[in-house]
Amino acid sequence: LDFKGYTQKAIQTQLLSKVSDKIDRRQGSMIQTALGPVAWYLEGLYMLLAQVQENAYAGTAVGEYLDYVCAERNIVRKVPTPAVRQGTFNVEIPEGSMFRTINGASSVIFKSGKLINSEKDSYVYVMTCTVPGTIGNSYTGNMLPVTAVSGLTSAVLGEIKTPGSDEEDDDSL
Repeated sequence: LDFKGYTQKAIQTQLLSKVSDKIDRRQGSMIQTALGPVAWYLEGLYMLLAQVQENAYAGTAVGEYLDYVCAERNIVRKVPTPAVRQGTFNVEIPEGSMFRTINGASSVIFKSGKLINSEKDSYVYVMTCTVPGTIGNSYTGNMLPVTAVSGLTSAVLGEIKTPGSDEEDDDSL
């Protein structure tokens, strides 16, 4: 079924066509005023019906509804994975330290892991994004400490070791 044509204006026009010609149907009339909210409400219902229809098929379902469609077919979607990156610091940092990227609204937090490499005033750690998905792949550059680290003057997020992936990018369906 195609629910796209069921707009408030189209529904109101249909409703008004059912009203007798003996009743004033002009803009601002009582019947127009009475049917306006009904048409608006029905448009919302048609939008909900369109969502239900889209979520019934694997090709158009999203989120938990896609999980339901997959479960019917004994398929389990792969979950999104976080980005694993390299972080370079001027001092040793404790494992589990948190650092925030400085890219505005897309800012994410990375958690430090094992020490990979160390040279004079350069300590390289595994950094795992706390938010799964591709968002952890996009930023490279300076980070701000969320966890206080004594003597820290430089924290830089660098090379991607394992890119984060979103569930939508997955070919498991």
